[in-house]
Amino acid sequence: LLINGKVLKNEPLTITASIREDFSKLTSGQLAAAPVASFDTTTYNFGTIGQDKPVEHSFLLTNTGKSVLLIRKITASCGCTAVQPEVSHLNPGSSTRIKTVFNPRGQEGDQKKAITVITNDPRHPRIYLWIEGRVEKSVAEK
Repeated sequence: LLINGKVLKNEPLTITASIREDFSKLTSGQLAAAPVASFDTTTYNFGTIGQDKPVEHSFLLTNTGKSVLLIRKITASCGCTAVQPEVSHLNPGSSTRIKTVFNPRGQEGDQKKAITVITNDPRHPRIYLWIEGRVEKSVAEK
């Protein structure tokens, strides 16, 4: 690796990229025939819980478009939230559940965690889901 004329040996190199699908060249006909990602809701409020009780919720995703919807990637904003889709390819008219588990251990107070869903829906390729509520200290820790 050469930086400013100096050779660097055995130095770590970190590369970060944001890869996005380019939908800018789609015709109006292609847009009309595209997949459409529709969620039953984008926010789930779990109320008030203790730190020892994980919360599970499933968001329902339906492809209301006219071609196959691909779930490219799902990520959570923190390690305290796990996400898992049942399937990653949805035919037109079909649905899947995206199971989320929020582990409140070590958390306290108001919480709002984001889940990012990336699909091949050209109008909404990136959709944010939210899990929110309040975490109180467990009785043993008070």
